[in-house]
Amino acid sequence: MKKIVLFVSFFNLIFIAQAQEKYWVYFTDKPTISNEIIKENFTQEGIERREFFNIPFDVKDIPVSRNYLQKLKSIGGVEQKGTSKWFNAAIFAVEDSEKLSQIERFEFVKRVEKVSSLKRLKSAGNEKLKADFSQNQISNIAQEFYGEAYDQTNLINLIPLHSEGFLGNGIKIGVFDAGFFGADTLNCFKKLRDDNRILGTYDLVDSDNAVYDKHTHGTYVLSCISAFQENLLVGTAPEASVYLFRTENGASETLIEEYNWVKAAEMADSLGIHIINSSLGYTFFDDSNDNHTYDDMDGNTTIITRGADIAASKGILVVNSAGNSGTQGWRYIGAPADGDSVFSIGAINTDGEVADFSSYGPTVDGRIKPNICGVGWGTAVCSFDNKVAFLNGTSFSSPLTAGAMASLWSKFPLANNIELMRYVEKSADRYLNPDDRCGYGIPDFGEASTALSSVYPSFESGQLTVYPNPSEGELNFGFVADTQVTGSLEMFDLMGRLVYSATVNANQGTNYLKIENLGLNAGLYQVRLNTGKKSYQKKVLIQ
Repeated sequence: MKKIVLFVSFFNLIFIAQAQEKYWVYFTDKPTISNEIIKENFTQEGIERREFFNIPFDVKDIPVSRNYLQKLKSIGGVEQKGTSKWFNAAIFAVEDSEKLSQIERFEFVKRVEKVSSLKRLKSAGNEKLKADFSQNQISNIAQEFYGEAYDQTNLINLIPLHSEGFLGNGIKIGVFDAGFFGADTLNCFKKLRDDNRILGTYDLVDSDNAVYDKHTHGTYVLSCISAFQENLLVGTAPEASVYLFRTENGASETLIEEYNWVKAAEMADSLGIHIINSSLGYTFFDDSNDNHTYDDMDGNTTIITRGADIAASKGILVVNSAGNSGTQGWRYIGAPADGDSVFSIGAINTDGEVADFSSYGPTVDGRIKPNICGVGWGTAVCSFDNKVAFLNGTSFSSPLTAGAMASLWSKFPLANNIELMRYVEKSADRYLNPDDRCGYGIPDFGEASTALSSVYPSFESGQLTVYPNPSEGELNFGFVADTQVTGSLEMFDLMGRLVYSATVNANQGTNYLKIENLGLNAGLYQVRLNTGKKSYQKKVLIQ
């Protein structure tokens, strides 16, 4: 049987320049507003995720001054294209140099930077045919269940975590890509659609919500995470919820796409998204003035990398392809894979061999990159004939890893993004001897789960998680709700007396609740959570 293998890359592309009068306008300050006003720009899930992980709302969360934007638009001949609260900046299209000079003269304008426009030509030779893969005889239930995804899932020892029921339940993943053509119709996403776990779609390229009529790359990427067709293809987080963001224009390449990425990350934070998967990266451009250099791969230079690290500081786990430049003149990782808080993923095959195209590390300042590797050489993905194709690229090792991280996080929701990343790194087979091709190596999610179990209680579906226990007066609660409900949380002493009660507004999926300064005497208490159809109970020791 012949299998089609496509080599997909957004990293190694040929560019030609195209003039475009767009500018970043950075402002000197922001309005002073309260946290309550800031929170109006967040969903309830976004607020709860921030508060649960003790991530404060700060000046980066304050929107750009509307007054400043209005004054710039009043000039005439300028058009606002977007804003970034994290960078306190806006993008404007400007008609001529005189309008630009007027912008620069405003005292609240800190600086202005041109956003160059670069048009991309399609790479030659990206589609290849490859000879038959050897087909092993399927001999057990696990292999039959995962179908063609068995080897890539088994290699990272994720199946034991799935068998415990941790499949990304309650975790929200934002997928940043060039489009998701057919994801609204393909069989492999039927369960995702039927469960209403596509929570939102956003096209930041065309400023609408239409993502299903664009590029196919994001569809392949999404299938690594969300596919569910027993005996054919099962993704690494088949119960996770997703938001689909189109940040990349598959027909052209402009530096404004780095802004699109940052804007999508800001939205992800506001929406309460736990994980970003980004199978994108930026290095060379036709205009030498716009090129990213290897010296820029320091984690602090490109705007997309700085944005990715800000996203991580907001508690989001950012998983990014290392790049496909291993055989090119530029062989290194691209931006934002150089970020110090970005989980950058290289590519191997199911035999553990590093793909020659997988980009090299380290960063220019000597940090280990990629962080780990996953299967990105012959990765099984959904095809458009509702079967399976095998693709090459770190574009696919990244979502396989992002989904695996979602499954792990669904078991340990009390761990934060950086802790999860570090535990998975420590589980990898080269942790004591990392290299510049595979970083810390091939992860073992079973081993990472065991290590996390010694630190955090696992989150079991249908149960209430309470942490820390014993407690000195502060308690964190976690549970999964099937639907959005209003319930109650109650605590009783050993005599059965009610000593604490609160109303709980639960969202569909994973919910967190933090109680500080309970003011209770030392002793054993019974906690009871009622969510309409379900009731959870747990004993808690207050010291």
